[in-house]
Amino acid sequence: MNGDTNRKFNCRNEELPVICGFVADSLNRDLADFSQFSPKYSETYVSDFRSAIDAVTELVTPREETLQVKLLTEQIYNLQSELADQLNRLQAYLDMAGKSIPLSASDFGILPCRRKIHQHETEGVMQALKLVMNNVARYKTPLNEQGMSDEFEARLQAISSELSTAVQKRYELVSRRAELVQDNMGELNALFEQMNLICKTGKALYKNNNPAKTKDYTFSHLLKQIRRPKAAEPQPDENDESGINAEAAE
Repeated sequence: MNGDTNRKFNCRNEELPVICGFVADSLNRDLADFSQFSPKYSETYVSDFRSAIDAVTELVTPREETLQVKLLTEQIYNLQSELADQLNRLQAYLDMAGKSIPLSASDFGILPCRRKIHQHETEGVMQALKLVMNNVARYKTPLNEQGMSDEFEARLQAISSELSTAVQKRYELVSRRAELVQDNMGELNALFEQMNLICKTGKALYKNNNPAKTKDYTFSHLLKQIRRPKAAEPQPDENDESGINAEAAE
């Protein structure tokens, strides 16, 4: 464990090193001004700051685990896509069975499951699929009479099992990463404090003689810059943390 576990920054863990990277670029650009202000700001200082950024980046978004989570997410979406096709076929069998199965597609669980697939609500898909599988077993005979094969039923069950396994593996990876980050929160806090010091110096240097540059040393502005391009994108079904101390770096 590394130091204080209380979060001191108001952004997601994975956003912190990105913002610090922007500040490092600005510091390197303006190093002559910073060095004139204080010899503390040297090329070695910039290099050490970048090394700290790299260490935190690997901590919050480790390459191997990030790849594994991505592959599991793709597997989950592929399974859900296959499931959607299977549900379409199952609904056709249900319609063909007519009054021999006294359930609507909604009561059977088909429509709720399909809705959760479209919403990418994986937990909801798994819950709705349980109802579907129970009803498939309950009304197996009339469904078989309409053409549903044992192989079709087996594939539905396999999709349910594979989906459950993939979701559990992804959860374990994300949880383990979150625990590791929490245990090393002191390292993230230290990086934030170093970045905050650089930002305060930048504002002191440029507030009056070059106001445009102060944005490059303003935490809230940099946070908006990295979030803006992602505003219209769907958020992944993964760990999403919020920060505290909204004005910590202002």
